[in-house]
Amino acid sequence: MILTEQHPDLHITAVSKLIGAKWATLTDEDKAPFQERSRIAKIGYLKSLGKKNNIIIDIKSIFPKEQV
Repeated sequence: MILTEQHPDLHITAVSKLIGAKWATLTDEDKAPFQERSRIAKIGYLKSLGKKNNIIIDIKSIFPKEQV
């Protein structure tokens, strides 16, 4: 169930705190899929930002130890 459905009266800051507390309890193994999705999304965002602004962004300088 979605957290906001369980607690519809909570303000977004309280929801964020609950999510942060849950994140803190996860192991690195549990966090890995989310971190990978975040990394891929960031690379896509930076590439689209470069196209929008007609600039070249060196992704490898942002993620030097990883393949992109």
